[in-house]
Amino acid sequence: MSAMAVATRRSRHLCVVAVTACVLPLALLRSLTSATVQAFADGLSSGNSDASSWQQQFARVGKPWQQQHKLRVAGSEVEVDAVSNNAGEQWQVAVAETGGADRPSAFLARIAGGDVAYGVTYDSAHSRFRLPTKAGVKRIALAAASKDSDPDDLDWTFQVEGQHGRHFSATGDRESLVYDASVGMEWPVAEGLKALYALDVKRRAGGESLLPTWSRQGAGLRYTSRLGDLKLSLHQPDPDLSEPGLNYEAVLRGKLREVGDVGKKVLASSPEYVLRAAHEGGEPDSYSARLKMPGHRGMTSGLELGLKEGQPSISGYAEFAGKRKVAQGLEFSAVSKLVIASQNPGQERLSLLPVGIGASADLAELVPGLDEGSSVDVRTLYKLGAERPALAMRARLRARKLAALQLTAKATVNDVGEASTSMHLSASTAKGFQARYETANDGRGLRQAAEVMLRPAGFRNGRARGFGRIFQDASSGGKPRLQLGLQYEADAGFMDRKLRVFGDSTTFDSGGRLLNQNGRLWTSPQLQKIRQTAAVVQKRVDSNYGIGQNWLHK
Repeated sequence: MSAMAVATRRSRHLCVVAVTACVLPLALLRSLTSATVQAFADGLSSGNSDASSWQQQFARVGKPWQQQHKLRVAGSEVEVDAVSNNAGEQWQVAVAETGGADRPSAFLARIAGGDVAYGVTYDSAHSRFRLPTKAGVKRIALAAASKDSDPDDLDWTFQVEGQHGRHFSATGDRESLVYDASVGMEWPVAEGLKALYALDVKRRAGGESLLPTWSRQGAGLRYTSRLGDLKLSLHQPDPDLSEPGLNYEAVLRGKLREVGDVGKKVLASSPEYVLRAAHEGGEPDSYSARLKMPGHRGMTSGLELGLKEGQPSISGYAEFAGKRKVAQGLEFSAVSKLVIASQNPGQERLSLLPVGIGASADLAELVPGLDEGSSVDVRTLYKLGAERPALAMRARLRARKLAALQLTAKATVNDVGEASTSMHLSASTAKGFQARYETANDGRGLRQAAEVMLRPAGFRNGRARGFGRIFQDASSGGKPRLQLGLQYEADAGFMDRKLRVFGDSTTFDSGGRLLNQNGRLWTSPQLQKIRQTAAVVQKRVDSNYGIGQNWLHK
């Protein structure tokens, strides 16, 4: 191919990319902006009819104790966070280790005018107070919070994690206690050979004593050699199902290292095999053999043989997952998998799994004035029999000089035509002026937030600046919510300790409920996490899942 032809092809690619880079963000911006303008117009028109509500909000301007305030005092080891709103109807004070949201903390909170809640959290994985490694304990976590129905009672959770699947977790309150515990042990028997043992016990609700009401144990052998890894395990069936006999599993994993010169031309690495025999869950014995063959240029193929209840099965697949750079800054990718399976002679079934095709453009290489990280990505996934392919588009623009402008826009359409869009736009100047706008529109309706941060003004040991924010989502009935206020930070000292003070105070707020940084209704993050942790432990206790058995099978 001549140099002129190559140059022509590349110029065409660049034209396509340039057009896509401009059209895609603008199209997303246009659709989101039109929906935003209409939503604000509808919200303001309905808000104008409720003049009394706005008069009440203006009356609160001279009453700072009724406004929203956020304050953080951070030291080198401990920090104090406080939020409040509407004359104490909602507030929280939390003391935590400095360093992040997951650090150990203690808090008091009042949500939506209810009773005062209190709680503590501790997780050794996120604390400066580390556990001694010689103890064999990898993690200890504790969480407790007062109950909504009875402030004098506690919902609590305690968890301990160790090596070899050793684990204990419990949750409860004044009237109930449930737990699950696992013990895993291994002993070296000979070179490359280890003996394994695992025990899982649970105490579920309704037990007459503190003793376990559910137990399951298993044992096994693990042998490692040059040919592969062999693992044998024998364990009790699920006690909830009252199955007779024992379950077993034997697995041999390895690689075929000698594939010859011809094999090296076809395969990118040694083929991997897995041989398995098992009896589980009251099902008949099953046997299987799998072979995976990684090829060159993103090709992978495999073969699986199986036998269950005297019925043989065979399946094979060919998979492609690769990408190719077709021009400067332009890359195409594709993913496809073809599977053929047969359980009876002459009854083969050929199926094509969803086919994915994508294209991405590095706009920093193609468009002058855009900084590193600017890109356009388009992905489509088609499943045979679907009404249409699923489509996902994402554009990221990082301006090099234009007020540090950054734009991220996303749009998706699934295979039944349901669409969702989102956009994040931010800008800043060297003198400190900042602005951002976020919007999303999906099955939950339109949500949007805008914020303007004025240029900061310095004072002794600190600085302050004004802000304006507008939020809109379903929580406000679709009406926009306006906040005006002051943000500040300063250095302070107390008893020869250096402190950093951060504050965010609202002077005007057209709404009443406390909001978080994303404009959503505020809830205590510590209290929410404690409730979720207790629910996870309770769900594991009620299930037949055992951490010890899981370790034994790995």
